[in-house]
Amino acid sequence: MGCREKSAQIVLRVDYPCCNLFLVTQRNPTTPKLAIKATLVGAPVSPSHTEFSWDLPTQNADGSWTPGAWASVKGLVRYRKNGLHICSSKQFAYWNTHFRSKAMIAWVCEYDGHTNDVYEGRKSRNGFAARRVRLLRPWDGAEVIPGLGTDD
Repeated sequence: MGCREKSAQIVLRVDYPCCNLFLVTQRNPTTPKLAIKATLVGAPVSPSHTEFSWDLPTQNADGSWTPGAWASVKGLVRYRKNGLHICSSKQFAYWNTHFRSKAMIAWVCEYDGHTNDVYEGRKSRNGFAARRVRLLRPWDGAEVIPGLGTDD
């Protein structure tokens, strides 16, 4: 028996004494994991960590958006210690109040890799850290973005 993957399908070969049987199944496309990330108006930096510059998405002539480049961190991902800090649309209200004196743009972002939402032994109510993040498009404020989906 053998298995090989092609771009959008998985091919499984089963060897029987009388014949070879090939089973082809479609690979489920992965749904992007979405969250919210805020940057300052006029600067591609986070409101609290200004040493890192985000690659911002660009708007195309037809109104669609081209995502920014992936950003990533090395080492153990830990909320408020090491990681790219993002949140759900529900959690964004906290950050909007926390940074009310700063003009911000909220972005829908895609995240990937290891995540962590525990700080000092307790689950965070205000966001989480991820290994890789890229900004996709501005958030309209109405779209429900689940983040880790654990803040309901």
